[in-house]
Amino acid sequence: MAMNKKYFKTILFVLAAFSLVACSKQLILKETKITQQSISEKLFADTAIISFYAPYKKSLDSQMNVVVGSSAIALSKNSPDNNLSIFFADAVAAACKNKNAIFDFAFPTTNGGIRNSMPQGDWTLRNMYELMPFENECVLLTISGKKINELVRFVLSKGGQPLAGITIQSKPSTETLVKIAGLPVDTNRNYVVLTSDYLANGGDGITAFANPINKSNLNYKIRDALIDYVLSQKAIGKTIKPTIDGRIRIDQ
Repeated sequence: MAMNKKYFKTILFVLAAFSLVACSKQLILKETKITQQSISEKLFADTAIISFYAPYKKSLDSQMNVVVGSSAIALSKNSPDNNLSIFFADAVAAACKNKNAIFDFAFPTTNGGIRNSMPQGDWTLRNMYELMPFENECVLLTISGKKINELVRFVLSKGGQPLAGITIQSKPSTETLVKIAGLPVDTNRNYVVLTSDYLANGGDGITAFANPINKSNLNYKIRDALIDYVLSQKAIGKTIKPTIDGRIRIDQ
């Protein structure tokens, strides 16, 4: 029986391919040379690279050095209830309310998410990016009142967190007092919390936000909310000056 021409061509192609592979050179690594280049003041800058990126740097600096607002005091994270965390939470909450977002309290980031302190005096756009360099977005989560205790335990275990609209008073040998919008927590109702997509997805090991009753992304970056708030204060002639109000108190 004569062999099918198409089948015969296929066999020839496969044989040719094997022949090419068999005849190709096999490269084997025989020697490796590794050198290290120390980076110090003795290492001269590459003027060609500097000349290449200089125009872009100039353009970026012209934007990042724009003053967006000012603060009457320096802000830093130095206690469970500190002026930087208070500013951060209140600013994000205020900006989102201005976007018609409705929520009961705000937990927009952890203290670890606040990446820099803020100086007294003028704040530039660069300062805002250094404060919040991440692309996290504002999210509304609906959780049961029973989840609030779990959330509070997380906050206390971290020595405090940036919060707005909720107060936590913790004392040894007594029940922790928690209020939302000035009222004791009702475990029979649901609460809407403003947070970040990072925390909403379980970031930093938080479990209280798992399996929410409802989840809504505002498509509004946390950093943009901060910038919008600072700009709004500048527009009405106000400087930033958060007051430590005892919203978080942890007595040892």
